Amino acid sequence: MTIKLYHATHTRSLRVLWLLEEMGLEYDLKKVDLKMGDTGGAEYAAINPLQKVPSIEVGGSLMQESTAILEFVATKFGGKELLVAEDHPDYGRFLQWMHGGESGFGMYLSVFFGHTMLLPEKDRNKAMAGLGRRQFAKVVAAIGKRVRSPPLYCSRQVYHCRHFSGLYCLWFELGW
Repeated sequence: MTIKLYHATHTRSLRVLWLLEEMGLEYDLKKVDLKMGDTGGAEYAAINPLQKVPSIEVGGSLMQESTAILEFVATKFGGKELLVAEDHPDYGRFLQWMHGGESGFGMYLSVFFGHTMLLPEKDRNKAMAGLGRRQFAKVVAAIGKRVRSPPLYCSRQVYHCRHFSGLYCLWFELGW
């Protein structure tokens, strides 16, 4: 079964691409032009009306949302060892790190990048950019503590979470 990944550089689709590569899965990479308000144009809008990346297509079915895609790919294509089992004591914490970041982490990056790079100069707000940066710095510090705190981040199963958290840490290092 072919996996088609709709991808744009410097976006959350990187975490899906990373997982596909690490699992050694074959995939068809479709590059999407990242343009504020019109990502991928009309052609991509037919695939994802919100024009957000990533999207994947597997067996004729479309799916969006990067963390859901990570869980789907690991479950569907033989990467279950990357997930924490439901009966594991750290299952809840795994889900927190796996899915919670889009609301708890991603928002701060969006605020920061929006007010430093993405919005037109006249619409940028330095105070909002500063708030996004400070709040995300707290997130990075919390991730740092968890990375050094076994058992969750030291296990093979939670290696999968690095596709999620690692991307945010990389953005933090590159963009700040």
